[in-house]
Amino acid sequence: VSFFRDPIAIVLVAANIALLAAVFIYLIRLVPTLPEKIPAHWDLAGNINRYGNREELYMMPAVGALTAVLPLVMGFSQRGKNRKILYISAVLGLLLQVLFISILGGWIEKLNLM
Repeated sequence: VSFFRDPIAIVLVAANIALLAAVFIYLIRLVPTLPEKIPAHWDLAGNINRYGNREELYMMPAVGALTAVLPLVMGFSQRGKNRKILYISAVLGLLLQVLFISILGGWIEKLNLM
């Protein structure tokens, strides 16, 4: 069965792409409204210990995209042998994106509180 005839694989890969696109679109709209320099790192006590450019916010979904693509590549390479590996890889990619989105959300929330 080809990938394009497998509805589960199509939905999982489309969900990965849609989630990634939504985050980038959100950031494209948000970043220009932020000051040039923003807090980029906090210590364990919550004190700011590094400032960075607002464009650094793009780093989080970029890393999320990379960590989502790697399991998908692994899954596609095994697709003909075991379809479950593709499904598990796609779900793992989604979970990693959700993790990075939650980290990014915490970062943006801290910026809004300042």
